[in-house]
Amino acid sequence: MQPRKQPTNGDNGNGGSLVNFRLGELERRMGVMEDNLKTLTTLCTQINTRLDGMATGSFVWKAFGVSGGVAVLTLVAHVALRFIGAD
Repeated sequence: MQPRKQPTNGDNGNGGSLVNFRLGELERRMGVMEDNLKTLTTLCTQINTRLDGMATGSFVWKAFGVSGGVAVLTLVAHVALRFIGAD
């Protein structure tokens, strides 16, 4: 987005001073920032809504613990079967 050019004759509809031009430009930029913030807030709300159904940290740790326990149990059983079959 291109910034507005400063009027050459000093008249921008607000009395024509540089201060009024700068204030108008600042107000325009703040409006753009407010619009961007509204869009970002809407996007964050949509992301949070979609993440509500996802797994929580405690669920992930429980699943990791159970699968790790099964892996250790499988390894122990494999080693035990090797020793039983070696006789």
